[in-house]
Amino acid sequence: MNNKLKYFDLRICLAFFVVVFAGTFLHELGHYVVAKQYYQEVDLYLDHVSYERLIEPGDRFFKHSITILAGPISSNLISLIGMGILLFSPLPKLEQSRFPYKSFIAVIASLFCLRSMLIGIFLLSGIHHLQQDEYIVLVQGFELNRILVGGALVAFGLILSSATMILGVERTYRKDFMLNASVGMFLGFLLLLQF
Repeated sequence: MNNKLKYFDLRICLAFFVVVFAGTFLHELGHYVVAKQYYQEVDLYLDHVSYERLIEPGDRFFKHSITILAGPISSNLISLIGMGILLFSPLPKLEQSRFPYKSFIAVIASLFCLRSMLIGIFLLSGIHHLQQDEYIVLVQGFELNRILVGGALVAFGLILSSATMILGVERTYRKDFMLNASVGMFLGFLLLLQF
């Protein structure tokens, strides 16, 4: 069995490079939509949402928590929609020679779960440099067990991403697909960190 990369696919690298920005924007859009319900001054940026001054007095902790949860919920909802398309639509699998765009969109959407999985890994390992991340804020704010939350996020990401690869990408093309996608995402994150 040949373990070398058979095919460098610029389409996948570029698509996942763009997905880093699109996924981040859609994640932040989730925060923004909910924040608009509770706060007066809400601004949407590529990598964060700022909000100040509650519209109505009330349970600040609850409103802040709901606003924080809206980003991860939007990302994971997109993942579940992508998985639903792969499960319930008769789409052909991606392969090197055949690249149906509907299948590709469903695969990309369902892989939005990788962000949650990465944060789960950070929680499990005790990495604290992402103190502002939603899950970490909620684990600390609600005094949840970081191991349980991190484990649940990793399990969700592993199950969904594995199912995505099985349902959406031809077996002989999976390794090449994952390597090309990883290169695109890595380059996208490097550029995103510059903002």
